Amino acid sequence: MRLLLIGHSVEDHIFFKGEEIIKPGGLFYTASGMLAIKNEEDEIFLITSIDNNIYKLFSNVYDKLNTAFSTIGEGVVPRVNLYLHDDKERDDQFDRTCIKLKIP
Repeated sequence: MRLLLIGHSVEDHIFFKGEEIIKPGGLFYTASGMLAIKNEEDEIFLITSIDNNIYKLFSNVYDKLNTAFSTIGEGVVPRVNLYLHDDKERDDQFDRTCIKLKIP
């Protein structure tokens, strides 16, 4: 079966107790979950934005997908700063906004 995933990859910067952790986010987790449940003959096509400068964050999952329809460039992945607190909800700050995905 051919499966198509469409959505935005996100570069998450998580700040908690003076530490910063950089993690992949957005569509990355859906893609990871799909890889875990797909059959061997399934092929997953990905339509997302991929940033050459931070690809290593996503490579362990995206290298196993067909990214022929994805937009590849620099500065094309949204960045979100997530500030976690002990006593209240987290604060989100979007540093870069999403580009329009091209769907052929």
